[in-house]
Amino acid sequence: MAVNEAWDRLDSDEPESAAPLARAILADHPDAIDAYVVLAATCTVPAEAAALLREAVRIGAAMAGGTGHADPETIAAYDRDAHVRALNHLARLLWYDCHRSNRKEALIHARRALRMDNDDRNNTRILLMAWEAAEGHWAASRRITRSCRKEPRTEIRYWLALHAFRDGTPDAEALLDKAIATNPHVPAALDRRITLLHDRNPYCTWGSPEEAVLYARATGRVLPLCETLMWRQAARLLTRQEEAAASVSLAELASLAETDLARQSSWRRARYGRHRSCPPS
Repeated sequence: MAVNEAWDRLDSDEPESAAPLARAILADHPDAIDAYVVLAATCTVPAEAAALLREAVRIGAAMAGGTGHADPETIAAYDRDAHVRALNHLARLLWYDCHRSNRKEALIHARRALRMDNDDRNNTRILLMAWEAAEGHWAASRRITRSCRKEPRTEIRYWLALHAFRDGTPDAEALLDKAIATNPHVPAALDRRITLLHDRNPYCTWGSPEEAVLYARATGRVLPLCETLMWRQAARLLTRQEEAAASVSLAELASLAETDLARQSSWRRARYGRHRSCPPS
């Protein structure tokens, strides 16, 4: 299909050739949702991209019978996956590239995308874990996080630990240990002590510093998770050393936490090899 070729050109970093192809598709098939998504991805102005994606979402809702006016032939041609992609792309654009006043709309689109895609092939729930918390909807963030608690993903394990510390549950320390075992580089990435030299490729190795930096970027826009984790790490050290917490400054606490994290990282490198990802615990 022509739309697949448009996606391939976009994935090959050829937006100048993907855009004309997407326009040609829309000239013949004005209801081609994916063509709107591709065309939006080639835009350099967020407002233009948002307009195209809103039209894609509107068409998707109409074709799904959401407006009550779609004919049977149109409903039969409905591409649910393309509709979910349009919702996901629009949500990301509104949250990251548009004014903060658009965040409520971004949440609406992301929630709908997740409801429509049980397999969550677009990782919408990872977005919502952070976005719901950012808007103060901690219960919603917690519910999404716990629904996938068995998955050994870095994002999920760190969010599980954060919620446990916020809620004061007895498994908080154990959950943090699991998160650090999954990717020990996250605290340093959240504290911006490690960064990426090249970030054009969004893919990375599980448990790598690159994965930690990408996670920190997404989470750091929401709340100072690093501060929470550093304080908890330091508190454990202080307890073991039987020191009075009141007599230790925040800078000293951070230093203690960094030392502890560095020791854990060195131990894992010695056991698993410098270039291998740590297996989930």
